[in-house]
Formats: sequence, structure tokens, C-alpha cells
Amino acid sequence: MRHDVENLLTILQRPHISEKTVSSASGKGLYVFKVLVKANKLDVKTAVEKMFGKPVLKVNIVNVKRKPSKKGYHRSWKKAYVTFSEDTQIDFDTLKLQSFS
Repeated sequence: MRHDVENLLTILQRPHISEKTVSSASGKGLYVFKVLVKANKLDVKTAVEKMFGKPVLKVNIVNVKRKPSKKGYHRSWKKAYVTFSEDTQIDFDTLKLQSFS
């Protein structure tokens, strides 16, 4: 993917906050984001560094497969586990909501 600013802001769709991600991320500098299906590790790393202004140590990406529901299927999607240094804190309340489309 191209690394222009407009494209980088669309790579991160939203933070993925669940009980599992909160418990695993406590004090470890690990954050989880829902990302575009076409995004790769380099795209996610550059997008996170541009958006938050903090260096990223590691990015792991997981494809979440579609699951059946009562009305068909839920779509498959991709999530990225982004690791910062242990003392790094990100406050999602200070970010503008339009940056997560």
C-alpha cells in the first residue's frame, strides 16, 4: 500500500478493546487494533507511529475468520497486536474520533 498520510489514517479502523486484550495488555505496552484486511505489518507500524508519535517495537497480525450467525455470516477481519515499550501509555480519549473511521 502507499504510505501517504491519508492512506495511513484509514489503515487503523478502531482499537479492539475486550476483556482479553485489556488483561493481556496491562503494563506490557500491548495494544490491539482492528485494521484493514489488505494491511501488512509495515503499514500498521508506520500508521501507528504517525498517529501516536511513539516508536513501535513489534507488530503481530491475526486474521479473524468469518463466523456463522443467525442471518448468515459475520465478515472476516484482521487485527494487529502492536507492542510499544513497557512504560508507554496511549490515551484513546484524547484522540479525535474521526481518525478512527
